[in-house]
Amino acid sequence: MPFLSWLEDNPLSQFILEDAYAHPILLCVHAVGMAIVVGLVLMFDLRVLGYPKALPLTAFKNLTKLGWTGFALNAASGVVLFATRANTLPFNLAFQLKIGLILFGGLSMWFLGRTAHAAVAANDDTAQFPISTKALAVLTALVWIGAIVAGRYIGYTLEPRISIDG
Repeated sequence: MPFLSWLEDNPLSQFILEDAYAHPILLCVHAVGMAIVVGLVLMFDLRVLGYPKALPLTAFKNLTKLGWTGFALNAASGVVLFATRANTLPFNLAFQLKIGLILFGGLSMWFLGRTAHAAVAANDDTAQFPISTKALAVLTALVWIGAIVAGRYIGYTLEPRISIDG
């Protein structure tokens, strides 16, 4: 695929692969974005499950911008990381699973947010959720944890790039 080859061979991808610090820094940025997004998702899931009851649901209104910032960090760093392995990642099962889980996790979080939106909009910080909403919160948490595991597994399924400088 010409586009994937171009993506992998472009100067930015080559710089990231060749520079001693670029790839590790990019992985750190990706990890920070992931920690923000998944941390907030898990906090919201736990609150829907009733833990801790003292955490007001309205607090999540203020955390939305932080969540989108984490998502932007993840998306930008993820695209650049993808570019360095554009010819192999689309065919990697761990990568496919990670992307599928992220899409499913985003969809389930959207449904969960819509379900909980009425309580948040009404500033009802003591809202109790039905068992179906709690089940969705558990599913959402498991899907996002699965995305993290699949993402970590990618590194163990790729052939190493060995460069011998003369």
